[in-house]
Amino acid sequence: MIDHDPTLRQIEKILALVDSDQEGEALTALRTARRMTADAGISFTDLIMQAKRGRLASLRGLFSDDLRGLEEEIDALHKKIYALADEKESLLRAQTQKDEYLRMLEIKLTQQENETKRWKDIAHESAEKLWEIGRLAHAEAMLEMETATKPKRQKRRAAG
Repeated sequence: MIDHDPTLRQIEKILALVDSDQEGEALTALRTARRMTADAGISFTDLIMQAKRGRLASLRGLFSDDLRGLEEEIDALHKKIYALADEKESLLRAQTQKDEYLRMLEIKLTQQENETKRWKDIAHESAEKLWEIGRLAHAEAMLEMETATKPKRQKRRAAG
């Protein structure tokens, strides 16, 4: 959000004077800090957010002791949120990889099913052709037997 390090350091030093017992000095420091933040295009809200994230150490002194404890708690919670966000991102990557792997398995399964069907069709066609060849061989054998026995029958008829 804020990336004006030299300006931030100057503002940080000036805001340290806000804790001064001299009201005039504290007020002047606050006004100077406000002018500097406006020139830098940032707000006190930006500074507070940076302080919450631990980037502006001296700004933490602006908060009372009770608030400091809460701020530390907030910092700890922010760290947990960032860790959970990282974990979520990691889990999403793992889920994406898992989904991709499952898609790949589905494609392979479909290919295997198609190949199985193709081989089943080939086996069925082969069985039908073998059956037809067997039928033709049987018919041919019957025809040969009939032709071979025909002259014997004719001889018997002629003799009989």
